[in-house]
Amino acid sequence: MPNEISLALTIQDTVEISLPVIMTDSVSDGMRSIVEHPDGSRTEYFFVLFENKKRVGGLLDFDQYGNQTKVTGRVFSRDGNDKLVRDEYRVEFPNDGTVIHETYVDNVLTDTETLAFGMSTMQFFIRAFPEAKPFPVGTEISMPWEISDGGNVYDNPMILVHYGKFVKQADAATGTQTWMAIFRQKYIYPPVVMDAPEQVEASEATAQEGLYYYGKVAASKYQLLDLETGDTIPYSDYMAVYKNEIEDTRANGTYSSNIVSEGYSRWSHSALRQWMNSDGDVGEWWTAQHIGDCAPSDHSTKRGFLAGFSAEDLSALQTIKIATKNETGETDYTFDKFWQVSVKEMYGGQNIDPTEVSSWEEYWHDLIGIETPGNSRNDLRGMKRQAWSGAGAIGLRTQRYSYNVYSYNPETYGSGMNISYKGTISTSGHRASQSCGVVACCAVG
Repeated sequence: MPNEISLALTIQDTVEISLPVIMTDSVSDGMRSIVEHPDGSRTEYFFVLFENKKRVGGLLDFDQYGNQTKVTGRVFSRDGNDKLVRDEYRVEFPNDGTVIHETYVDNVLTDTETLAFGMSTMQFFIRAFPEAKPFPVGTEISMPWEISDGGNVYDNPMILVHYGKFVKQADAATGTQTWMAIFRQKYIYPPVVMDAPEQVEASEATAQEGLYYYGKVAASKYQLLDLETGDTIPYSDYMAVYKNEIEDTRANGTYSSNIVSEGYSRWSHSALRQWMNSDGDVGEWWTAQHIGDCAPSDHSTKRGFLAGFSAEDLSALQTIKIATKNETGETDYTFDKFWQVSVKEMYGGQNIDPTEVSSWEEYWHDLIGIETPGNSRNDLRGMKRQAWSGAGAIGLRTQRYSYNVYSYNPETYGSGMNISYKGTISTSGHRASQSCGVVACCAVG
């Protein structure tokens, strides 16, 4: 028979609140943490693991005012159908220890209901018993974000899409892996360019070692010059000559899509990556990643993405090792706090994006119901842009050509998504210099 187990929490060493939870097994382990806040209030977190791997966790918020203390408690557990249950307990009492008011509320959450606490609380649960996966895939949590448009703050629901082990930046030398929960933005964010056209003009008389030169032959058309180190640069033969550390063989004088005209979409070099991982002010979050790299227009109009989040939420996020396919078919590794979704993470073609990132199968397959990864269309189930974002297609970090990234357009394709296989400007295509919708991911643990 199920037993009622009381989680006894003592307040100010005098008043004990007993929170009843129905479970079937005895307690095997538990932990408790107290956080003191600058205003004098405090939060107590607790987590209990039962022998059958059922989890119970919660928090109590203490707020003193006048000669009274108000306590709000929230306890999370599982019911018989493995649904998340939230039990709320509120109590007010004078500081002499006499309880004067109390209420108790039961509330069953769906797997996708937004939880009413921040990322720091989620971090506590994950660190307490990471392998227990305290919240189901599909759980949403609010992570408010203030956009650079006059101070508007948006709810920004984040969806838990994956549990796994990742290497934190602090553990880069040893390669030690830590359990994390991966969250993805529910909606498409305001458009940001992946990279800017790379047009740094050359002025030197002869070709320099390690650099490539591009001659402008017509509007938006450039020719990769066949020059050896020390060769004279033929400025008079071209409308302009640009230099770059990156070789783009598609700059052939007739095809307009190349690094000079469209930018460089390699995630490790991109302006988008810098924006997503900076709290810098307008004009202060971008630096050149190689000779030839140019600042995007967003640099003069937007502040860094991190600047819109609270310090408390950001403190719960980890900077982890991210793998991304580059244009050569090889894998780049970066350490990021936020990263743009890839083809594989969107359950697209696994042969297109063979990097060792997860396909988030527990989300796309188990929760959403997609049987197998697709190379063209998958069900996005409510992943639409918010009305304020102005973003149509989602530009992914997976790279196909040196000038082109994959993109999905959930608006054009209804409930489906489409991979861009070509470097054409269309609803299914996206070049690095075009603005694209952002869908940021982060790791908590």
